[in-house]
Amino acid sequence: MTEITDSSSGNNFVLGLEDNAMDSLEHSVEHLCAAERDTDLKYTVLHIFHATELFLKARLAKDGLEQIYKNKKVEPDGYTVDFKNIIKRLHQIGVCLSEQDKSDLEFLRKVRNSIEHYEFAGDYEQIENYVGRAMRFLKIFLYKELGLDLQNELTERTYEALLNAFGSYAERMAEHNISLHPKDYGVEHDLLLCEQCHKEAVAFPDPTSKDRTVHCFRCEVRYFVKFCLRCECLILSLIEPGETTAQDFGDDFNEDEEGWFCDRCIKEIAERDY
Repeated sequence: MTEITDSSSGNNFVLGLEDNAMDSLEHSVEHLCAAERDTDLKYTVLHIFHATELFLKARLAKDGLEQIYKNKKVEPDGYTVDFKNIIKRLHQIGVCLSEQDKSDLEFLRKVRNSIEHYEFAGDYEQIENYVGRAMRFLKIFLYKELGLDLQNELTERTYEALLNAFGSYAERMAEHNISLHPKDYGVEHDLLLCEQCHKEAVAFPDPTSKDRTVHCFRCEVRYFVKFCLRCECLILSLIEPGETTAQDFGDDFNEDEEGWFCDRCIKEIAERDY
């Protein structure tokens, strides 16, 4: 449990939690990039879990500062709820975590606890998987619940390191035919191949998008989503730099456009007409 000695206002307190969480992410990446000693890997885990816990508390505090206190009373010297009760209280205020989210968070907690109470025995690949799994959760949760985009909040070096960890984690999951987003917020997701980095890291629907665009969780390029008029399969159209709205797509945004066919249908139509 965390002792709180700062009695600042609710909004400032939430911002303080977010800032401290971002600092912990930065420290986590510093240790991951160094990885010269076992202690670097150990502190990678401890810092990124601390960041995750602070972000969850920030979401609770956003609903009311009393939510993060054990007795739901704002006290300068009070104690905040433990990790399991954070999850319960998030559910009580209407923040619905998917079963995948809960599984990831429980995994992160157990690894953190084992490191705190027992001798550290992980290797670089295992810790990179840990960071990647945390990144999968944080990227979506922060965007949906706190309106935060990690790319805008972190240094370029830190964000790139987190993306690389997520990419390596995604590749290992793909090798075992495990979806990164089997069920997020009650929606089924498909994982599609990115034509830029050639990794299966484009989630559709994109849990971080509010329009008809998706993005690659590995290299960050964005795509416009459309469907083949003949077979109704999904087609991704790369969004060039500078294109930001539906109008920027020009004729491609017209759903009656006859050119909206997938490569397979284009080939079959050509063979039929020939």
